[in-house]
Amino acid sequence: MYNSIGATAPIRLIQESGQQAGVVVYLSMSQKGKEHVWDNHLGFVAMVYRADDFITSHLLGPNTSLTRQIYTRITDVTDDTPKELYRSPRFDERLMDPSDDRHIKRLFLLGGRQWEFEYLPAGESLYKDGISSSWLILSAGMLFASLICGWLLTLTGRTVRVGELVNEKTADLQHEIDERRSAELALRKLSKAVEYSPYMVVISRLDGTVEYASPKVLEVTGFSEEEVIGQPINMLHYDQGQETSYDTIWDMLRTTREWQGELLNLRKNGQAYWANVHIAPIYDEADEVTHYVSIHQDITEAREISEQLNYQASHDQLTDLVNRRAFEQLLEQTLEHSQVTGEQHVFCFLDLDQFKVVNDTCGHIAGDELLRQLAHLLQERIRAGDTLARLGGDEFGILMRNCNLQQAERVANDLREKIASFKFSWENQMFSVGVSIGVVEIDQHSVNKIELMKQADSACYTAKENGRNRVHLYQQDDAMLLKREGKCSGYRKSMPHWMKTVLCSSDRLSCLCRIRA
Repeated sequence: MYNSIGATAPIRLIQESGQQAGVVVYLSMSQKGKEHVWDNHLGFVAMVYRADDFITSHLLGPNTSLTRQIYTRITDVTDDTPKELYRSPRFDERLMDPSDDRHIKRLFLLGGRQWEFEYLPAGESLYKDGISSSWLILSAGMLFASLICGWLLTLTGRTVRVGELVNEKTADLQHEIDERRSAELALRKLSKAVEYSPYMVVISRLDGTVEYASPKVLEVTGFSEEEVIGQPINMLHYDQGQETSYDTIWDMLRTTREWQGELLNLRKNGQAYWANVHIAPIYDEADEVTHYVSIHQDITEAREISEQLNYQASHDQLTDLVNRRAFEQLLEQTLEHSQVTGEQHVFCFLDLDQFKVVNDTCGHIAGDELLRQLAHLLQERIRAGDTLARLGGDEFGILMRNCNLQQAERVANDLREKIASFKFSWENQMFSVGVSIGVVEIDQHSVNKIELMKQADSACYTAKENGRNRVHLYQQDDAMLLKREGKCSGYRKSMPHWMKTVLCSSDRLSCLCRIRA
């Protein structure tokens, strides 16, 4: 490094209790090897000296014998008012002889300041009598050189230490730069991963205000970045007043920290889409939650497929009514509810009359169309809270909730009359059909789903045996039902052993006792 020195005028040191003056010396540092020093200036090293202590240590320390021979005074004469920096303890101006050429004064320029050095031989020194002043000058020069060397040594020593500190700091800064560069690279990779992720990423403040939305969010929702950033995250929710919203989730996050589930979200065009959402906290160095990150996956298509599969599993493909499996589950749930609450419900079992005639005359296509039209007719005549199902073939079931037998009988007769008056047209042919309906009450005394199905089935076929196109109510003491059950029992006695085994395993006596005209 190239160095240049600057010094201040003597100043009073705050920490100095006496009259000793201080001097601040500045050492300029520039990079080594440059012709124009200030083009690569690195800075300054500043040092504060107690002038008297410093000069004493460098004059008396290595030059004890000389300082006893020569008295010295050093004064800063740069300004109008000279300021004394140092005086030997026995230096006395009154003893000076103006004509004595051994009283020497010399001016030196140090750090931009003019310092006057005065030398006076001691009374007992070897210079006192007859000694040439040249030896005094030589000795005084040695004292000055000793002082300047001490000064320069402290400066250069400090400069070397500063250089070491600069190197250490440079290495620390380089390490920090490398770490920051690595962190920026990792952050850039993470940013790219988020940017091209098939999942939507939203980062929100603790109050739910959106701070970041990934490009996938903008692509799926249709919103621009300006329309999302700074807005409450609940703006993404498709509010129908029933589903869980982001507002309710944010209330739960105060205690649960994380949340995962399905939410109905909103696109800019007003359309709704389903998203699987996982919300988790982001912590700072103090392990305090500062933000929340929300990962969204559009599951609309998967949900629609699932709903479609569930619908197909629970509905009849031909008539679009509830199928037998789903109806039996619903019947079992209703029975359990009735046994707990005591509420009354009714199950109606419907079997079409003369359907075989249409099927045999015009074929299965015509039969299927007849079933579709009758299903639509029945659906229009029942209450919104009731359930109509196709149980199989030409059989239907109706579950009437919160209904007694008398009300159910009126509805059943209305349905019977509508079907009886219905005319089915197929290829210039007209057909009329009827329906036999068995009605059974569901209450606290109902045993189970299988018994309900058997009772309704028995009542329906009692109606058929009595002339078809009728409604029959199931009663425990019904004579016609008892007569029919007795007839079924007779059929069972005449069955071969293998058929009885099948009958016992199915627990459906009525299915083998149907007598069709």
